[in-house]
Amino acid sequence: MNSVKNILEQVTNVATLVVCGLLVWFVIGHREIFFHRATPSSDSMLAGKTLARLSDYAWDSHPTTLVLGLRQDCHFCQASMPFYKRLSDAEHSGRLHAHMLTVMPDAADSAAVYLHSNGLDTQHLFGHPLGDINVLGTPTLMLVNSRGMVTQAWVGQLTQSQEKDVTNALEQ
Repeated sequence: MNSVKNILEQVTNVATLVVCGLLVWFVIGHREIFFHRATPSSDSMLAGKTLARLSDYAWDSHPTTLVLGLRQDCHFCQASMPFYKRLSDAEHSGRLHAHMLTVMPDAADSAAVYLHSNGLDTQHLFGHPLGDINVLGTPTLMLVNSRGMVTQAWVGQLTQSQEKDVTNALEQ
């Protein structure tokens, strides 16, 4: 009986170690799900950069443009949609001192449905590589002046405090 008890105890210990190892492996492999927030280093790397001309948008068509770099398959983008909708609504009501431009690498038909289903009514460029506008991760928000220079940027899903910073920077 003691040998059976010892064997069960050893099996339980090994199973516990395996489960803990798998959990650590999962968290490390999917750390962006658990730990991703906007970071000053990624934000500050964009500030001061001049973005390339876009074929379908002229930076000088508005004094300031708020660029949203999004992807359909980005769960941080999806989680941030209520905030982006509030910004879009503020633009349409004249409370935002920037024009909103959503840039997505996704195909036009599915991207349009995605934005519409989330109530986001902005000018948009679909099928556009995000790397062309220095977006390395989504979501990325960039405040761009009429010369195409990024004056402020926010990368990742924002906290409520960071959302307030964006709103304060944009509202008149």
